[in-house]
Amino acid sequence: MNQDSAQRLRFDDPGTLADWHNTLALLRTHDPVHWDEGIGAWIVTRHADVKAGLFNRDLSSRGPSAFMDLLDAAGQRELRELRSFYEHWMVFSDSPYHERVRTCVQRVLTPRAVERRRAHVREEARRLADAATGRPVDLYAEFSRPLAVRVICDLLDIPVEDWEEFSVWSRDLIAFISTPRPEPALGRIALDSYHATVDYVRRAAKDLRARGLVENPILAVEDLGEAAMVATFAQFLTGGCDPISAAIGNAVATLLAHPAELRLVRDDDTLVGSALEECLRFETPFTIIPKVARTDTVVGDVHLPAGSRIHFSIAAANRDPEVFPDPDRFTVTRTPNPHLGFGLGAHYCIGAGLARVELAEAVRALADGRARWQPAGTPTWVSSFGLRSVATVPARIEPV
Repeated sequence: MNQDSAQRLRFDDPGTLADWHNTLALLRTHDPVHWDEGIGAWIVTRHADVKAGLFNRDLSSRGPSAFMDLLDAAGQRELRELRSFYEHWMVFSDSPYHERVRTCVQRVLTPRAVERRRAHVREEARRLADAATGRPVDLYAEFSRPLAVRVICDLLDIPVEDWEEFSVWSRDLIAFISTPRPEPALGRIALDSYHATVDYVRRAAKDLRARGLVENPILAVEDLGEAAMVATFAQFLTGGCDPISAAIGNAVATLLAHPAELRLVRDDDTLVGSALEECLRFETPFTIIPKVARTDTVVGDVHLPAGSRIHFSIAAANRDPEVFPDPDRFTVTRTPNPHLGFGLGAHYCIGAGLARVELAEAVRALADGRARWQPAGTPTWVSSFGLRSVATVPARIEPV
């Protein structure tokens, strides 16, 4: 493989994602600021360039808006409500709106508030592990995903029983903006799910007020209007489920595939923290951060014109050999470990603290010695443009 091969890569070709880490390594080595004609965007893969880009004030976070600009005039008219909806997501907005929403939401995600949830997360992780003991299981379906679902429903103060209904909406809303280029058919599906989400949030907000449950993300932004409430609910729903399910599943699969590293954690509980950070680096679940150039700017050594769509690949940055010695080796004692799994700068993941609690308790359940977790087959993986996740993790959990 050489520079010509790298420059020909197109992320609208499913084959590009078939060999995920090698594809990103090829770009990082030979074409680190890569113009992808297929998706009409730049892909940035070196750690230094990604890190600098996440602090670059010349770049906007309104990626979905630029994405929807690729629609024709009729498509933009049809999906204008959907565009406005995405623009109210904290993660896809700029200040001053971004700062106002973040300040409101941060009140329910302070370090102390997150730590109060640890006992509940630990109880859920152990309950799910106990329920899966003594029989063949898929640890993604029976451990990772239900753990993430229960934690996010608890944070939002909504019934777990409602999950199947609004998980469909969440999937539709993300599916549309996760494609390399906008597909109007997916946009119409997402628009229907947006309308369903609005109806649900109206009912949920009324119920939360009646129950006096004001310390939750939905009502935290009530003063900013209904659009902020609906967008915040959707962001927490999508961000708290699929990427966290993937993070937990990826961590479990990775540790099971490295039994010597898992034994280190079993023998020394103080390694749980460094183990989860290495899992986030080694198999980064949320793989890109989209930006848009407000003005002409420079990324790496490439001059990009105003309006350029730029995807910063945190998955590629997290295996950059310039920063991580022997980057394709998984080691739970790696330090320092400046991975970019939660981003950086003003848009650093607001739920990172809670995600780390979930990962820590999942790893602790795996390594606490109450049972032996053993692989029972080869995990399967899926790599979409924005998410790297296990699809199945066949295993057995046997009591000690």
